Amino acid sequence: MPPQQKSRTVRRATKAPSKKIRYAVVGLGHLAQVAVLPAFRNTPNSELTAIVSGEDLKRKKLGKKYGLDHVYSYDDYDKALSVVDAVYLVLPNHLHREYAVRAANAGVHVLCEKPVAVTEEDCEAMIDAARKSHPELNFVRADAHSFDLSARTGSFPAEPDSVVRANS
Repeated sequence: MPPQQKSRTVRRATKAPSKKIRYAVVGLGHLAQVAVLPAFRNTPNSELTAIVSGEDLKRKKLGKKYGLDHVYSYDDYDKALSVVDAVYLVLPNHLHREYAVRAANAGVHVLCEKPVAVTEEDCEAMIDAARKSHPELNFVRADAHSFDLSARTGSFPAEPDSVVRANS
């Protein structure tokens, strides 16, 4: 006769967290507009709180489109960090280190679009900043294409005409 096995009960959370994670999306290029920004509509535990870009017209148009009160230039990045819990970096790769380290030093979690960095030294500096500043911080390599099933099948959730460009 086999020994009696105890049954295990697996408990799963049935309600959303009481506090949503407030995000700033930093960098408003094509990937941010067709995958990252629209994905916030489908996230029960997160909210788009701020955007950061070097292009004034793009900030204004996208801020209005997403109903945002917090719209910042790169020069005002530190102000953006004061109103969010996390940043999603969708910047040119060579800027990842600077913006991730600044976020970590401000105690803000970092999601960084791949590749995380252009050098191993940059990557180590980003991780070290998170560990030294606030050991509980998360530093995560992100992949915008995993946000939405349509992105994995090769079609983006937004048409190219809907992308706001600096000269539009």
